[in-house]
Amino acid sequence: MCGIIGLIGNDTLDLQIAIETLAKVNNRGQEAVGMVATARHDKDKNRPLDQFHHFGFVRDACVADRATFRSFTGAVLENRDNTFIGQTRYSTVGRNDPGRTQPLRMVHPRWGEFNIDHNGQICNHKQISHTCEARGHTFHTNPPGDTEALGAYIAQSGMETLEDAIAHVLRTIIGTYSLLILTSRQLIAARDRLGNKPLWRQSSDGYITYASEIAALPHCGNQANPVAAGSMEIVDLESGEIRVCQVVEPNPHPCIFEDIYFSRPDQIHNGVLNGDFRRQLGARSARESSVDADIVCFVPESGSDAGLGFAEESEIRLEPRAIVRNLYNVHGRSFILPGQRNRTAAARQKYAVSRIVKGRRVLVVDDTLVRCNTLPVITDMLSEAGATEVHIQIASAPVRYPCFGGIDIPSQSELPASQLSERQICQKTGATSLKYLSLDSMLDEAGKTCGRHCAACFSGCYPYPIP
Repeated sequence: MCGIIGLIGNDTLDLQIAIETLAKVNNRGQEAVGMVATARHDKDKNRPLDQFHHFGFVRDACVADRATFRSFTGAVLENRDNTFIGQTRYSTVGRNDPGRTQPLRMVHPRWGEFNIDHNGQICNHKQISHTCEARGHTFHTNPPGDTEALGAYIAQSGMETLEDAIAHVLRTIIGTYSLLILTSRQLIAARDRLGNKPLWRQSSDGYITYASEIAALPHCGNQANPVAAGSMEIVDLESGEIRVCQVVEPNPHPCIFEDIYFSRPDQIHNGVLNGDFRRQLGARSARESSVDADIVCFVPESGSDAGLGFAEESEIRLEPRAIVRNLYNVHGRSFILPGQRNRTAAARQKYAVSRIVKGRRVLVVDDTLVRCNTLPVITDMLSEAGATEVHIQIASAPVRYPCFGGIDIPSQSELPASQLSERQICQKTGATSLKYLSLDSMLDEAGKTCGRHCAACFSGCYPYPIP
């Protein structure tokens, strides 16, 4: 799961718009930042595109006192670059090392340079890598990442044009992917037939912008359109003309974890705000709950909408500041930090508990429970602060199965719900009680608001062949 953006602008100062857009998808990946830039009207179409890559957040990487960013900015100004693609990285295949930071640069003997941004996961990337190696490709990462495997597959496709090669990908590649591919002449956007990973386009005031989240688009009050599942959009940089090609029959299965956790609460899916969907999951949880408590609170910020919905439905007093997130101590979202030790350590630094919980029965709402890193820490802190009981409500079903579509859940062994009962997970957290929303209720609420989903990590029913 990564954040990707593209911007076709009019001026070198549009670099700032591109950076701001990229920062608005930093919730989707916080390990590294990358950008590639070119000029729409550059007469030298063989000039290499300007690149920038750095570890960390956009706010830390794209600053004037960082030499690599100063060099990139200088190249943008000198070459009059006004077209950009970028990514915020969340690794699911391979380590987080410089060679895997996107956009990835590939070179074809006939088409020349193309740079690829990828959000998702190529299920059979190992098979693709072996095939490409047998045909003579030398990979720069070891083991090869799925994006580099995809780039090599595109370059070796034997098609006449780059857009033909990407159409071939849409017809043949197994996996989940939204793609942005930039050359000196074109920007190509594409989504797999499942439409599993979001990608939006907005055309406004002479700009064409792509982003993983609608709220990241520069003019978010204006009309935006999703790139259709199984389609690609080819933008001619010189003219700004957009050609839309429906390459394969769509079979929409958007990722339900996007709506429950990953996407911003102001992301829109089928006309419904994700925050409203999460609120309904909280209300549904309250209808299934029999717990009596003095106050309801939530794990900030992940459980805020579900906690509000639970409190409204149950009519138990909401205390939104019972658990306080320390914004100045831990960067980012602990679930998407790489490595179990990092996630656990982050959870212990991330929160503080208010004295308001002393002498009270507290019900804590969170959106999901995946690896069970955070909730044992919060339960301990609430007990130490004087809570007489700590009840936990998860506003989604148990996560029992690995994801092969772009979320870093590679095996069942790291998922407590795949091995333990609800009662045993409650004991693991140290809470007085713990309850999940039932799978049927979760899918029912999702069907009301957002239609059919991929819910494989909850149900074990995969819409794509698993490796």
